[in-house]
Amino acid sequence: MNPKTIQTKFPAELAREVADELMAELRPLCEPERISIAGSLRRGKAQVGDLEICYVSRIAPSRRPGDMFDSLNSLADLRLDEWLRYGVLAKRPSVDGVYTWGNLNKLAVHVKTKLPVDFFGADEAGWWRTLVIRTGPKEFNLKLIAGATARGLKLHAYGPAFTDTTSGEVMPCHSEHEFLAMCGREWIKPEER
Repeated sequence: MNPKTIQTKFPAELAREVADELMAELRPLCEPERISIAGSLRRGKAQVGDLEICYVSRIAPSRRPGDMFDSLNSLADLRLDEWLRYGVLAKRPSVDGVYTWGNLNKLAVHVKTKLPVDFFGADEAGWWRTLVIRTGPKEFNLKLIAGATARGLKLHAYGPAFTDTTSGEVMPCHSEHEFLAMCGREWIKPEER
């Protein structure tokens, strides 16, 4: 059997402990109220395949204009890189065998517990999209995409959440409730998605 196809589950309690530990250190490096767990742990599952953490990093003063997502300026990303150097985290490959450690997506494993941890960076304009989409599950996300499309909106994977397909106007989103409404969905708690 291919080891990539083996799915290991971890108790939610363990994932919550790791999340609390990592987020306690990252929180001061992130914008206020812009760090959260996502995925199956946020949906209240008893067992999780990984831990997903979404964040909007505070940005250190740039030496060059236009470096908003330069990892050299992202305070949270600097901490994540430190955790790699000190062995708190290790990079892990995706199911395709590709190591991802970019400005927006980082796939890691918490070395002490062997728990896979995915970090998803966002900017303020994409915060609600990142949190909702990374909370999932996939089937719910497909319904969101279909709902947005039916309303003439393109739902973007990165950057601003929505664009009007007719005018090209970027449509801002200011809350999780608003995000779901723009996709034609009433509010539904993460645990019920």
